[in-house]
Amino acid sequence: MEFIVALLERLHSDRAVSLSTAANEVYYQTLQRFHGWIVTGTFTVALKLVPSRRVLGCGAWRIAECLGVVLWGLVVAAEVEQLAIGCPAGG
Repeated sequence: MEFIVALLERLHSDRAVSLSTAANEVYYQTLQRFHGWIVTGTFTVALKLVPSRRVLGCGAWRIAECLGVVLWGLVVAAEVEQLAIGCPAGG
């Protein structure tokens, strides 16, 4: 939740910043410390798929949809990382 709130605040405070740049900055400020290299790498790749603000039209629904895809990717990557280090999913 901290990531989403910080991202929306960042996007609101600087209308010129790209969605991918803002998401990258906020990820490293809020979530990266909790993730290993697999999740961090997955997030970096996912950011390359984030459309620009112009493509999104800055519509709240489209931004929320995009955030949902990015967050889903993080959840999947976290589960893969847990499996890679020998931990059961969710633990």
